[in-house]
Amino acid sequence: MSGRATILVVDDEPDIVEFVELGLSVAGFDVVTAGDGLAAIERVREHKVDAIVSDLKMPGMDGVEVIEVLRRLAPRAPIILATGYLSADAISRSLALGASEYLGKPYTINDLLAILERVLPG
Repeated sequence: MSGRATILVVDDEPDIVEFVELGLSVAGFDVVTAGDGLAAIERVREHKVDAIVSDLKMPGMDGVEVIEVLRRLAPRAPIILATGYLSADAISRSLALGASEYLGKPYTINDLLAILERVLPG
């Protein structure tokens, strides 16, 4: 993995955002964060992102709605859905809309890095 990719982390829980941001930064990634779906859309308009890690359950726009919009704004960026609510319906809808992978919460940085290694090019 090149380690220079920019990852957008979207979660309404600040502790999770901080944990993921720190872990990805230590692993050599650039990290952009957002606390909700609207902020995520703004970040993708401001930054070229190479992958997106998004929570499913958030206030306002949920992860499925965020995927719909982000897929249009960043069509090549893999989207990893991170959730503590592994509903088969939400996961199948998300994958149908273009999510690349899903990751059950709680997860480790190594879990996320393994997925990023699979979904990021070269």
